[in-house]
Amino acid sequence: MADARFFNDEPFLDHEEGPDLLGHGQYAQRVVSLLDRVRAQTETGVLALIGPWGSGKSSVLGKVARRLRDGAANDDGWLVAELNPWLYSDLESLTLALFSEIREALP
Repeated sequence: MADARFFNDEPFLDHEEGPDLLGHGQYAQRVVSLLDRVRAQTETGVLALIGPWGSGKSSVLGKVARRLRDGAANDDGWLVAELNPWLYSDLESLTLALFSEIREALP
C-alpha cells in the first residue's frame, strides 16, 4: 500500500524528517533571497505566490516563513506574521485578525 502522507492535502513543512523530494526547500531559499533583494531596493514591496491547488504554495510559504524566522534569530531583521484567511467568514473579522497578527509580530 502507498504511503498515506501522499493522499492528504496538508503542506510539506520544513521538518528534518525525510528528503525534500519536490524541491520546495530550494525554491523557498530563492524566495528568501528575492525578499532580501526587494528589501534592499525599497522600503515597501508586495510579492505574490500564485499557482493551482496542490502545486505546493503552502509548503513553500511554510518553508519561507521558517527560514525568515531562523534568520531573524540571527539578526537578519525579519518579523513574520502568518494569517490563514480561510479561518474567517467575513471581511471585518479577517481585517481585525490581520492587524492583530501584525501587532503580535512587532516587538
